[in-house]
Amino acid sequence: MTTPPTNEGPGQDPYGQPNYGQPNHGQPNHGQPNYGQPNYGQPQPGQSPYGQPAYGQPPAVRGEPPRSIQLAVTLIWVTIGLGLLSSLLSFLYLDEIISMTLDDAGASGLDEDTVRSGVMVGAVIGLTIGVLLYGGLALFIKRGAGWARIVYTVLATISILGAVMSLGDPQPILLRLVGLIGLGVTAFVLWLLWQKESTDWFRRPA
Repeated sequence: MTTPPTNEGPGQDPYGQPNYGQPNHGQPNHGQPNYGQPNYGQPQPGQSPYGQPAYGQPPAVRGEPPRSIQLAVTLIWVTIGLGLLSSLLSFLYLDEIISMTLDDAGASGLDEDTVRSGVMVGAVIGLTIGVLLYGGLALFIKRGAGWARIVYTVLATISILGAVMSLGDPQPILLRLVGLIGLGVTAFVLWLLWQKESTDWFRRPA
């Protein structure tokens, strides 16, 4: 009596044992990725490979002013102090300034009272501008206000041009020396305010 042949199912060899060299078509092959699910070792679409959103870095915060701005603000206060000293010297040397101005004017019709009034008004205006205007601009520049840097640049440029044009005017030696020092310091402040690190700092958001 012969034994009927056994039906061989898929994945089995003729001897009744499963063939481990072939995958079972009913289950995924664990040696290969399942294309229906994401591979957890790779980034998802729209994600950075480092786990961060791929939208770029946020802009840097302004933070503390750089060295150039700190030095510029300090020197602005120095020029304010020089302006105060210049106003004080104008009052101390008032008679000498009047005499030198009248001698230089010659027969132009100027009298002593006119010259005296002009010197005193100029000293008071210079004192007011130096303390209030430049002092306020220094505070705003330190806070990163770009408009304050522009306003200071315009005023300082006008001041430098005026000082250069008045170099030939008669005045006491000490007063002229203080003016030249203030002129040089102001020019250096302008150079500091427009350095690259200064401009980059002003452009950053507060």
